[in-house]
Amino acid sequence: MPTRSEKKVRLLHPPVYPESGIDWICKRLSRHLARLRSEEPDSIVQTDPGELDARVDDHEAGMDEADMDDLGADEDDLGLGARDIQRIRHRAKRIVARRKSANHKSLGHLASNRDKRARTALLRLAGMVPVKAIADEAKADELAASLHAEFPWMGAATTVVWHALRRGARAGRPTSVGPLLLHGPVGIGKTAWAHELSKVLDLPHCVIDAGQGLSSMILAGVERGWSDPQPGRPLQTVISSRIANPVIVVEEVDKACVMRTTSGVSLNFQSALLGLMEPGSARRWQCPYYRIGVDMSHLTWVLTANDVGLVPEPVRSRCEIVQLGDLSVEELSGFAERQATRLGLPEAAADAVRQAIERTATTGCRQRRFLTSTVFLCNALIANDS
Repeated sequence: MPTRSEKKVRLLHPPVYPESGIDWICKRLSRHLARLRSEEPDSIVQTDPGELDARVDDHEAGMDEADMDDLGADEDDLGLGARDIQRIRHRAKRIVARRKSANHKSLGHLASNRDKRARTALLRLAGMVPVKAIADEAKADELAASLHAEFPWMGAATTVVWHALRRGARAGRPTSVGPLLLHGPVGIGKTAWAHELSKVLDLPHCVIDAGQGLSSMILAGVERGWSDPQPGRPLQTVISSRIANPVIVVEEVDKACVMRTTSGVSLNFQSALLGLMEPGSARRWQCPYYRIGVDMSHLTWVLTANDVGLVPEPVRSRCEIVQLGDLSVEELSGFAERQATRLGLPEAAADAVRQAIERTATTGCRQRRFLTSTVFLCNALIANDS
């Protein structure tokens, strides 16, 4: 399901610029100048050259290497004179020089050959980065309805999302929800719902299982000097997708623990999580791996817990807690039937699943949760294959 609209934001600070060549920048500026003249021919003729330069400067701020699709005609085909072309080429050289100087200040510590891969990856976030948004409240209604149709028993969580999407669309803000803390029994599909949320919103997502005893490094990253330096999973998701507002799912946050290195350094998962969830600190977040500031405030956080009482109060206070109930036989049966249809299972196989689910009405919740987990696992496999 395609996203409704798209904006752009700057994520890196100090700013990092695309390492575009002079010819590409000349084409961008030439096309922009020709468009200005075609839209406002009278005002352009009378405009002071310095003012015109300032207007083209505004365009430079939005230039992005990722937009290097068909740039259209060359300068000669745009009706530009020799003086125009000369000025544009001179300006393009200045832009390249300024960007090179700025990038040296921001990324000078990544100049060695061993840091080449890290620098190349980080340059994906240079300039302005796309951030998905929903165009209007009607589209927000449509997306929430789609999510509810797939997970009707998660209505409490979907309602929170629906209201957040409507507020964001009304204000013209990028798509963002939460942070949400989903509290409910094991095996009711909390993570599957979060995956479906990212799918409905056309956003990338990643899942981090805090119950595995992971340290803060999985969130914040590992700085150079450690045995396996790398950026954290949330930033990896932003870089790989080149989308500023992915959905980050943290499973079993109630089981997160504090780890210590052999030298006694504390690696607190909850502290790293707070630094990324709190809007103020997320906007000024410093990546220990790249050693540069990254605006991580556009992320949507969905946390899950089986016992919300075990979640530290600082985390709870920053989340909207959504209490969820157990999954009924009818709800699980309906979900399983939809998955069977997607898989194209024969009717006999679908009937066998349906009968197994119905038997849990008398055998108890534990067996039903096992079947639920199996169904959701199949759903995840379908999603990964698609």
